[in-house]
Amino acid sequence: MQTHKQKVKHLLLTTLFSLYGCYIQAQSNWGTKVASASESGATEIRSVIDGVTTLLMAISGVVFLIGITSAGFKYKQGDQQAFKNLQGVLMGSLVLLIGVGLSKILFF
Repeated sequence: MQTHKQKVKHLLLTTLFSLYGCYIQAQSNWGTKVASASESGATEIRSVIDGVTTLLMAISGVVFLIGITSAGFKYKQGDQQAFKNLQGVLMGSLVLLIGVGLSKILFF
């Protein structure tokens, strides 16, 4: 026969295990909802990424053309900083183009 103290311990352990089971079930449902939401978000991003990369490449091309024209005018006027300006424009545009292209390939 169990003593009163043993009965209380048994009841307490049973209650704790049942509460822990409810907690695990709640976490499992939450994990399923998060996985579903992240998958739908990834699908939305994949549908938009082509337009975004095209837009970024177009912006980079326009910035390159404006920068090279500006460097050309500075060179004609005899400015000594024209080549540094040209290098900055070239490197900035190339980094953006390469970064957009690589991110599209690597992540999407």
